[in-house]
Amino acid sequence: TTAALEFSDEGTAERLLGTLKAEEQVSYALLLDTDRKPIANYRQSAADHPALGVPTDLFDLKKGASTATQFSVGEFKYLSDVTLGDKVLGYLYISTDLNESYEQLLGRLGIFAAILFLAGFSAVLLSDVLRRRIAEPIARLALAMDDVGVHQNYSLRVDPGEGDETGRLIRGF
Repeated sequence: TTAALEFSDEGTAERLLGTLKAEEQVSYALLLDTDRKPIANYRQSAADHPALGVPTDLFDLKKGASTATQFSVGEFKYLSDVTLGDKVLGYLYISTDLNESYEQLLGRLGIFAAILFLAGFSAVLLSDVLRRRIAEPIARLALAMDDVGVHQNYSLRVDPGEGDETGRLIRGF
């Protein structure tokens, strides 16, 4: 872009901005000279930006800085000086459509929510299995111990359940 502005080569400037076609989110771009007159432009579709205008609002935001950016609903605007050494040759303005990015973000949030739901559901299922295998047999044993202690019923037996460690503990009682 520097050479295109330095030599006022509109054809080269148009070809350079035409490479933005590979970036689907870029909907509009302008290469301006120092008088803010368009040298070249690019637009993804004429329906998106029917009138090619100079982004005066960004020049107001820029106020001596080399770049300015602006977010709005569904759009990101970028304005930068094009320089050669310390000399400003012109300006590059790019407008991007953020709607596709928003759609991708929503899709990823949906996937994240589904994964979070499945993880929570799995945790509930696992805790239920562990409760049945560990907590319930120990609670039955504790009730039996209370019954033996209160009623002195030494003939009381507790079902050991499975042959795991909890079952061994209950059999030992």
